[in-house]
Amino acid sequence: PGFRQPTILYIPGFFAPMTLRKTLRLEQYATENGYSNVRYDQECVGLSSGQQTTIEFEHWVEDALAMVDHVCRGPVVLVASSLGSWISVLVAQRRPERIHGMIFLGPGFNCLRPGYWYHYNMLPDEVRARVDAGEEHIKIKMRYGGVGILRRDFCENTQAYEIDFTQPLPIHCPVRIIHAVQVTIPCWPTLFENHPKYLI
Repeated sequence: PGFRQPTILYIPGFFAPMTLRKTLRLEQYATENGYSNVRYDQECVGLSSGQQTTIEFEHWVEDALAMVDHVCRGPVVLVASSLGSWISVLVAQRRPERIHGMIFLGPGFNCLRPGYWYHYNMLPDEVRARVDAGEEHIKIKMRYGGVGILRRDFCENTQAYEIDFTQPLPIHCPVRIIHAVQVTIPCWPTLFENHPKYLI
């Protein structure tokens, strides 16, 4: 534990382990500057248990809330990458008294349902037929190594957690967004089209 507040909590992206270089760099910064830092593996990632055939997005939201509730001390700043930024907004809405700031690195909001259909539409007809019949799942090359599956029900179930960017969000802590315009996943034009609507 550090001697300064806030606690820095890193919320990982899509199937991203807690051993990534940026995560370790953040921990190094926290240690050198006296801040407490928390990093973790979400369910079904890294050292955590779970199966890709049963994991749900809501489990990752619950993981992040558990870190805030049971591990972090005092005020918390969330640092998140990609899908973790979406989870962070959900956490900030559920624990507004604990979250004092958020930093998003290449955030990806509401991206799993369109992501599924993007990959689905790229499949050969015969593979698509097997997916439709429930005989197999879409297989994707994981950014951090290996091959994973992309389940239709997993992605469709995230609709209940999608953020309505047509309305202001009840987020009152400072937010900073870092995004390279050449990054295409998630789509940066959509991000900057929506960013004035993020906060109230």
